[in-house]
Amino acid sequence: MQGAYLKHYRGSTMTQIEYNLPDYEYHDKAIFPHISSSDAKTVLSKSLLHWAGQERKESNAFDMGKGAHAMILEPEKDLVVRGPADRRGSKWKDAKAKAEKEGKVILTEKDYDTCMAMATNAFMHCDFLKETVYSDAFVAEASIFTTCSKTGVDIKVRPDGLIMPKKKTDEPYIIDIKTTQDASPEAFHREIRRYNYDVQIAFYLHTMWEAGLPCKTMYLIAVEKNAPYVTTVHELSELHLAHAHKRMLATLEKIGNAMRTGEFTTDWPDVNQVFLPAWMEDEVDAF
Repeated sequence: MQGAYLKHYRGSTMTQIEYNLPDYEYHDKAIFPHISSSDAKTVLSKSLLHWAGQERKESNAFDMGKGAHAMILEPEKDLVVRGPADRRGSKWKDAKAKAEKEGKVILTEKDYDTCMAMATNAFMHCDFLKETVYSDAFVAEASIFTTCSKTGVDIKVRPDGLIMPKKKTDEPYIIDIKTTQDASPEAFHREIRRYNYDVQIAFYLHTMWEAGLPCKTMYLIAVEKNAPYVTTVHELSELHLAHAHKRMLATLEKIGNAMRTGEFTTDWPDVNQVFLPAWMEDEVDAF
């Protein structure tokens, strides 16, 4: 399945599936202006104005995330370069230019070793991850473009990993790698809420369904950034997913309306009145 390029029509909607599309092309709005789950999460957590005016920025943490993903999901492609000890001077600049020309991620020596340790331990301690990535039905970084039939918004997803079984009796599913400081059930539950990972899951499953590739489940695989690099698998309950799906569709509808009217606002009041937290109100009587 790797390397294939498909276009097909589903009703009046064209779905495009690219299995070998470079990451930078997927994110290029001039090529694919479709709405992504990151766009939806920005609108949900901030505002339409923040989303419309945002700029895609890279950072050390961003590069490490890309590096860890590549080492875990596509180790055979050798997409990560172990660069100089630090990012200073022409030595780093030249190495970075060479890596970018080859379509690779460059990391400092320390960051590279950390990502390698994360990938090694993730496979060592998470049988589910190992069985998924080494499955014959596994596809990494497929790019899927389609249209939401409920809102009319063009949407896209790029699942970290996708299992598309050859047997119709087997269920397809998605995996998404999340690097974190704490992969424990309690702590990662807070991260799901903080970063709207639940809405991301709903967005991915909805997009897959619209593209004619229905998946009922998406697993978040949380990999800790520090030794011993504990790895855990998280799945939303049916009720949690239903709640996230409702919020996701409302956000897509909001984006669609803004795109049609050209009005991108924060919806904030002109003057915001800041109230005393309810739990502090009793303290007023003490003065």
